[in-house]
Amino acid sequence: MLYAKIVDDEVVEWPLHDIDLKERHSEVSLPEKPSTEDFESLGYVAINPLVDIPISQDKDNIVVLGDLEKDSDGNWVRTYVLSPITNENEKLARLDRQWALIRQQRDTLFKETDWRVLRSLRESTLELTPTEDISVLEQYRDDLANITDQDDPFNIIWPEKV
Repeated sequence: MLYAKIVDDEVVEWPLHDIDLKERHSEVSLPEKPSTEDFESLGYVAINPLVDIPISQDKDNIVVLGDLEKDSDGNWVRTYVLSPITNENEKLARLDRQWALIRQQRDTLFKETDWRVLRSLRESTLELTPTEDISVLEQYRDDLANITDQDDPFNIIWPEKV
């Protein structure tokens, strides 16, 4: 959980972590794991995380925590902004990590269809009538295999599941 010090509707300090507040108020007797209410009693406002960040990173920018704003209900909420990445080594490392994530997601999708391919091979070997025509499935798997041919791992166009 992150906290902010807000005085007269002005954000004075942001972001503050639990550990920052415990160190800052070491003279106060706090529980080992202080609650939100414990920190609020010291004048800090708990800022809930967003479940969905409204912007997405790309190969040249990373999403970072921005300032606080009040939402339409008067609650303080986090904002996020895109920050350009200027270090080329960092860009390359991020691309490598993103491609690794894409490959992992692709492999999971392969595993979801493996049993259908194996069933079809088994039926063919036993000269049984196929349960399904797997030509569409084979195309889907080919599309998955070629997913890394795309240019931008932050903007992958995935084939529709079959």
